[in-house]
Amino acid sequence: MRTRRAVARYSRVVFEWKEGCSTSLISNRDLLLYSGDPAGLVEAWVRQLIRDSFSGLAKAVFLSGSEADGKAVDGLKLCVSDEVQMVGGIEVQSYPGWQCRTARVQSGGGGIALAVAERIVEHIRLAEVLQEKPDIIVMAQDLWSDFEDRGWTEKTEDGLLYEGIRVVSDPECPADLVYVLNTRYVGLVAHEAQNLGPIGGVRHPADRNAVGLVLGWMGNMVVTSRRLQLVIRIGEYGTDT
Repeated sequence: MRTRRAVARYSRVVFEWKEGCSTSLISNRDLLLYSGDPAGLVEAWVRQLIRDSFSGLAKAVFLSGSEADGKAVDGLKLCVSDEVQMVGGIEVQSYPGWQCRTARVQSGGGGIALAVAERIVEHIRLAEVLQEKPDIIVMAQDLWSDFEDRGWTEKTEDGLLYEGIRVVSDPECPADLVYVLNTRYVGLVAHEAQNLGPIGGVRHPADRNAVGLVLGWMGNMVVTSRRLQLVIRIGEYGTDT
């Protein structure tokens, strides 16, 4: 991956382009011995390469952007965190409106799940006043299961809802964090000319009896309103903001 200036500008907010690629080889032997339509084999190969690319991005979403020598996308650990000093080129402490909301919970009489639920509801009610209700809650599997087991969620065709908001578990989400997000203002932005598309067509390595394919992606995670995002830290002492 290489880094360039700038994915998006919203007033003074500036994010950088992050570039990455996924590569794969398929041997000529496999193409020759495949009994079906070779085009079908190539299509399956491309689909798998795209899935692998999305898998890498899914992991990076929960990181800070400092990984891989600063070449990873600026994930939630940066965009929705109270432990960073600079986001999008703006110093967080100098602008209260640029600080995300945060809550810290510890086990009480009702357990972690109840404490988390209370913080989520508080944030939703505040957001409703601003007419900017969050649209997704992300948590680790164990906590997600606890919400479901307690009967707090509503099952729909789109998944589980809590307070009318989709709640999902993600294997990459740290167990001590819960994110309550308004995705109108935070999410991945991809360059329209390089969004997991092939770079240079099919390639023929000089030292291999194979053909190769490179898929490129350029973009970053962008946040334009941090104050509408909430991160809940579990098992820590502190003051809510």
